[in-house]
Amino acid sequence: MLQSIIAQEGIGTIDPRVYDINQARLDADYGFIACTVTLMFLDPRRINAVLADMQEHTLPGGHNLIVCAMDTPAHPCPVGFPFTLNESQLSTIYQGWEMLKYNEDLGTMHNGAQLQFATMLARKPV
Repeated sequence: MLQSIIAQEGIGTIDPRVYDINQARLDADYGFIACTVTLMFLDPRRINAVLADMQEHTLPGGHNLIVCAMDTPAHPCPVGFPFTLNESQLSTIYQGWEMLKYNEDLGTMHNGAQLQFATMLARKPV
């Protein structure tokens, strides 16, 4: 479907690929890596490796965008995701990166479930 949209729009800068993110083995370096509403579906034992791989394969001055569900005492996650973030967990993992945006706010999923999300846009040091 994505390849069809790329062709219809005449976009030459997108190279879609199938990638098993649990493997945490990116094969190139990128200026921008987005991981939105994805981490919570991964094997919890692989999260640290996945995030470390994203960081390692981000070019200096590049960005990571992450949105992930949270499970906190104030807002227990009502959905049985395999993985959720704890308070400040994501910002701690990205310590040393420039936080362009970071919040842990309530949001609503497409199915109407309300839960807390960590949203981060961070720039890797040059």
